[in-house]
Amino acid sequence: MSKDNSEIKIGLVALSVALILIWGISFLKGKNIFTNSTHFYSIYNEVDGMQSSAPVRINGFTVGKVTEIFFHPDNSGKIIVKYEIHEDFTIPKNTIANIYNADLMGTKAIQLNIGNAAVYA
Repeated sequence: MSKDNSEIKIGLVALSVALILIWGISFLKGKNIFTNSTHFYSIYNEVDGMQSSAPVRINGFTVGKVTEIFFHPDNSGKIIVKYEIHEDFTIPKNTIANIYNADLMGTKAIQLNIGNAAVYA
């Protein structure tokens, strides 16, 4: 075995380890780089203690999660909730996103009440 072959093998192993590490860290953060997801935004007056990574559900089935919560940039005090839908599901434009208690402990979640519009978001 020549010295060049062993250096190439070590380089490939190091590259593989680096890629697996990057994927693992993003997976632990809740971001899966191998799935397609659609991002939506909702504006609320108050979010009642909702946290990032709260589930987004349609008829009790989890289809996504909250990714970010921040104040509206117009300084109105309103709160913008950014969430992603993982499932390949079309959301009509008149769908309403309600915040509700997901369990007895008061954990918040978003329930999507699907509208009937012919135009999709």
